[in-house]
Amino acid sequence: MNDVKNSFDDNPIKARHYGFLFNTYVLMQLFNLINARKLMPHEWNPFANFFNNKYFLGILIVAIGVQIGLVEVDAISSVLKIRPQTLPLLGISLGIGASGILWGFILRLVPLSLFGRMKIDETALTDEEEKSSLVSTLRKSHRQSVRQSAQRAVEFNNRESQR
Repeated sequence: MNDVKNSFDDNPIKARHYGFLFNTYVLMQLFNLINARKLMPHEWNPFANFFNNKYFLGILIVAIGVQIGLVEVDAISSVLKIRPQTLPLLGISLGIGASGILWGFILRLVPLSLFGRMKIDETALTDEEEKSSLVSTLRKSHRQSVRQSAQRAVEFNNRESQR
């Protein structure tokens, strides 16, 4: 098992790419935290009263610090199988993450009256509908997958014990 090499050890470009994707995703989430502070259509500025909530600022600073540690500290990033980012990649990640603020602004331009026209049927499902629903199908598929995995493990152990 130790002879099997990790693909990230063989391909640092792939590891840097995954690190970039991970960093971009987390930065998008962090900027979304800022954007989500303002929910009303008339609240245009997500930075209004930004420094009034010390708990929010504390959580945001800790999250940014943890993200920097996860991506840039080599001992930690090697555990995650990613590589530290170059300065241009960090800038691109930051730019993509910050675009969430612009996206929030654009979404606030959409009138809420458009969403009032959507109708959602909230009646309870019958037993037959519930059995044929997507969730039921996925649960059934998951149970079958677990059983098949357990069966394969037993077969593998039987073959190993016969050697």
